[in-house]
Amino acid sequence: MGETRNSLIRSTMVRSCAGLVTLLGSTALANPATFTIDPTATTVTISGTLAGLPITQQGPGSLTTTYFGAIRAELAPGAVRFVQGGNAVANNSGSWQPAPGGAAGSAPANYGGQVNFGLLGIGRLAIRNLQVDAFSDPIPLASGSFAASQANVIANTGTADFRSTLLTGSEDLAGSSGPNSDAGPGSLAIAANPAAGTGTATLTLPIRATLITDVQGIGQAVIQFNGQFRGRVSSIGGDANFDTIVDLAD
Repeated sequence: MGETRNSLIRSTMVRSCAGLVTLLGSTALANPATFTIDPTATTVTISGTLAGLPITQQGPGSLTTTYFGAIRAELAPGAVRFVQGGNAVANNSGSWQPAPGGAAGSAPANYGGQVNFGLLGIGRLAIRNLQVDAFSDPIPLASGSFAASQANVIANTGTADFRSTLLTGSEDLAGSSGPNSDAGPGSLAIAANPAAGTGTATLTLPIRATLITDVQGIGQAVIQFNGQFRGRVSSIGGDANFDTIVDLAD
C-alpha cells in the first residue's frame, strides 16, 4: 500500500514538472539566436530618387551587392522576433564616384548611383561602409512562414558621398530606419539531427525597406533596398531554440 502511494506521488510530481517545463518553454523568452549570413544567398539591390529624380547605375552592377555578418532573432513556439545587435555588412560592388567626402575621383563603395540634373549635369552618389540590422515585435510563425513586412530595417553605419556641379559632401546614414513594407513571406526551416539532438536553422528575411535622408543643398534621397538576407545557425545538444544555451526555454 505504501509503495503504491509513493508511486502515485512520484507520478504526480513527474506530471507536474513536465507541465511546468511545457509552460515555461512556451512563454519564457529565449536568448537570441545568431544567424550567420550566407553571402551567396544574400543580395540586395537599391533604387530610388534624389531630389525627385531617379537614381540610375554608374556602371554594370553598381546598384547591387552582397552582404556578410549576422542577424539575430528570438525563436519561440509559433513566433520569431528580430533583435538588434546583429550586423549585416555590405560588400563593395566596385569603385564608384565620388571619392569619400564627395571628393573628385572614385573609390571602393557598396553602391554607386547617379542622377541626371539636366542642364546642371550628372550628380553622383556612392554609399560606403553600410551596415544594417533588423528588429521587430514577435511575428507569428506558422508552418515555417512569417510576415517579413512586420520587421524593420535600420542602418547601424553608412555614409552617402555625393558630388554635383553645385555641391559636394557626405551624409551620415546611421540611425536611418524604415519598415520592411511590401516584403514577401519570410521563412524558418529547421533540419534536425535526432540522433545527436542537434539541428541547423535557416532563416530567410526578404527585404523591401526604404531609408530616407536629406542630402544637404540637393534634396531628399529616398533609397529603397530590395533583396533578401539568409542566415544559418547550428544548435548544441538539447538546444531547441538555437541560442547555444540549454535551459528551461528549450
